[in-house]
Amino acid sequence: MDKQDPYAQTFDGYEDVPSSSFSLRHFSLMNSLFTVINRARADSLESVLARYFLQHFEHLERLNVYDVAGECYTSRSGMRRFCQSIGFDNFSDIKDSNYEWSHHWDYFSDYALHADYRNHLASSMAGMCEEINRMVDQDRFDRLADIMHGASEVVLVASDFSSMAVHDFQQCMLYAHKLVDILTDSQGDEARLSTMDEQGLVVVISATGNFARAVANDLSTCRGRKVLVTLNPNAESVSHYDDVFLLKEIEPGQSYRRRRTVFTKYGVNYFFDLLYNRYLTLFCDDGGDAEEDAR
Repeated sequence: MDKQDPYAQTFDGYEDVPSSSFSLRHFSLMNSLFTVINRARADSLESVLARYFLQHFEHLERLNVYDVAGECYTSRSGMRRFCQSIGFDNFSDIKDSNYEWSHHWDYFSDYALHADYRNHLASSMAGMCEEINRMVDQDRFDRLADIMHGASEVVLVASDFSSMAVHDFQQCMLYAHKLVDILTDSQGDEARLSTMDEQGLVVVISATGNFARAVANDLSTCRGRKVLVTLNPNAESVSHYDDVFLLKEIEPGQSYRRRRTVFTKYGVNYFFDLLYNRYLTLFCDDGGDAEEDAR
């Protein structure tokens, strides 16, 4: 039987996504492999294996453990240790992720294949900014900034797909005298969630709702305040969250479709830029002076 593709549904809800499909450390094989080659020494066994799997990603299901071990100069036990080091149980577990190739091919190529891409992108981004401004007003940003300012600790939880925006926000917040931690499917200590006290804040970034599903078990023991930033309106039904920031409205009767748009690529960056502006304005000396001048 073919492994069920956990992306092959339209996100009317979470019921049809198997609970075993996702976890914080077992979210995307592609993410895990790129993390290895971006961090490991180029001549290390980890890097060699990661590159091999990426170069053969399109045909993972055809790979044979003996052939891979031979071409990468390792043993079956070495292969197993590598698989476990990136969050997968064994070689077969990696092969079962072959659905990611076709899914991501559609996800990335459909976004960029437009006859007049330059104008399409410009107009789409302008529309995105207007929509996010409409969906999240300044008062909501101010409330979130206030919660963040008073929190004993702040942890941003995102997949590696969305981590660029949160890493930028992390660096910006240092100059606002607020230390922010990041937890992704490839970095950070998930134990931070279970040890957080009631004054802590967790912000989960999950455009499609998939990553929110992946971290559900980890959040179940978290005592801090939990906030979700998403494009999927059905994610609002997830009981783990105290507040949900929906960045785009879905027409009544329509379901959210997982596809790459300017919202998934730029929406999170825009959201955190607006949040950072309000944090500086409210809680930093220069920002306070700027607000007084504006009045």
